[in-house]
Amino acid sequence: EYCEKLTNITIPLNETRVIDGNKIFNNQPHFNQSIYLPSSIKIINGKEIATQINDQSMQLLHNHLGSRNPKLIIFYFGYNASSEIYIKYKCKSACKFNIDVEVIHQLDLSEQDMINLIKQANANQTVDGIMVQLPINIPNINVQKVLDTIDINKDVDGLTSLNLGQVWTRSDYLLASCTALACMQVFKTINYDFKVKQVCIIGSTIVLGKPLAGMLNQLHATISLLNASTPNLTTYTKFADVIVSAT
Repeated sequence: EYCEKLTNITIPLNETRVIDGNKIFNNQPHFNQSIYLPSSIKIINGKEIATQINDQSMQLLHNHLGSRNPKLIIFYFGYNASSEIYIKYKCKSACKFNIDVEVIHQLDLSEQDMINLIKQANANQTVDGIMVQLPINIPNINVQKVLDTIDINKDVDGLTSLNLGQVWTRSDYLLASCTALACMQVFKTINYDFKVKQVCIIGSTIVLGKPLAGMLNQLHATISLLNASTPNLTTYTKFADVIVSAT
């Protein structure tokens, strides 16, 4: 149903312009397109990297599952306008890979009922992956407890406590945040060496900041993980070799 509603969605592909290595602008018509870029600046083609990953993923899915379509369940509890958009994009991407998606949306549900629904999906042998869309905009819910109900082998977002912990302790972690993995893939593409480098990550969510910090820690980077309560951000950013905005 979600896939059928998405045929007319257009995703803007705005280029990124880097000026003097410090200011980033969207490629809007009122900006001068002839911008001088110092030789030390390298433009990374994210679209090209994404295409390579998509091609590899398609082949892996075919090799692993053969003719069977994998199935993903997205649990969406409460209501959030941004979540509506994210879920539609996830469904649209899944359609490209012949992934069957079932979105289970409950506006109001108790924590125990959420846990029971997830346990049913864990036990369903036809379900390959499970996501819980964040945030859960229902009061009095222990979000991490709900996430930890997901079978770690079906935790495609890598948000269970065990999978989050593994990115800090194991180089062969099972599943991890796709956003953090995307950042790592970009770094891998440009062969960036993190040894003795200072990395500043702005934003400490479990979706990007924390798992990315764990991955970079294993590459011997020195990491500052900042959050909304961190005073004087420039104290950290001005000495950083790499800055990741995870806000």
